[in-house]
Amino acid sequence: MVLNFNTVFFQAQCELSDRMNAMYAHPQKRSSEEVQELRREAGRWLRDLREARGLSQRQLADLTHCEYYTFISQLETGRWRIAPDRYRDWAQALGVPAKEFVRELLAF
Repeated sequence: MVLNFNTVFFQAQCELSDRMNAMYAHPQKRSSEEVQELRREAGRWLRDLREARGLSQRQLADLTHCEYYTFISQLETGRWRIAPDRYRDWAQALGVPAKEFVRELLAF
């Protein structure tokens, strides 16, 4: 069987996409009450860190390069999660060492 470059490249992209989706997939249902409570706890923790730094939601959004400051409110109420590639920005903005920030965040 002869495969051309485009076919091989497309197959590799599909495999990578499948692996990435599996890596970020959460095995629990989003509506699970336990999961929702953990997200609310994480949100309270983030709000406490923000307030301890004397930052408004708008200021934190600017420091973390969030396009909309309302995203901060949604995080603090447990409706969203921080993308893993943004952990370092958040840790820096909240004045927490990156490893400590990630360790605490992942506990929720």
